[in-house]
Amino acid sequence: VDSLRGYEGVAAAAYFGAWRVSVAPGWGFDGRAFYPPPDPINAMLSFGYTLALHDVLTAIQITGLDPYLGTFHVIEAGRPSLALDLLEEFRPLIVDRLVLELVQSNALPPARFGQPAERPGAVYLDAAGRALLVDRYEAAMQSRARLPTGEQTTLRQIMLLQARAVARVMRGEQAEYAGYTPR
Repeated sequence: VDSLRGYEGVAAAAYFGAWRVSVAPGWGFDGRAFYPPPDPINAMLSFGYTLALHDVLTAIQITGLDPYLGTFHVIEAGRPSLALDLLEEFRPLIVDRLVLELVQSNALPPARFGQPAERPGAVYLDAAGRALLVDRYEAAMQSRARLPTGEQTTLRQIMLLQARAVARVMRGEQAEYAGYTPR
């Protein structure tokens, strides 16, 4: 597992390195840094990942699984490791795509972000920016996507279907887990 985490870290560095060279310098994005977010892009990513994590937690709790007992993320007090495991397949599909669209369309310009005096070095969205990101996130979660069967359903429902697949694997009702791949 530690070896896999190392590969994941290298892949994440390359992935966000590609973001760094593709995003205009005015955004101040030097790579993924989450706490506190040092620039507008990291602020949007962190906020979006938090929204998605809550949806994944809900899906896992509906299945009756313990969101704190994961397989890939380190298990430690207060960390919902299973939810973080399941979130991985949805981050680029939902949140990363949304953030890139907001940046490319300039729907959330850098002026929508501020640095609170009580948090030096931290960058956060203003209230109107948070509302816009939540609206766009909800629209993405309600958008329809195609399942491998050809059926279409919402991304929120796909999260639940994937959580149920994890539960079937853990109960021995399914041999292996297959991540969701958009069609």
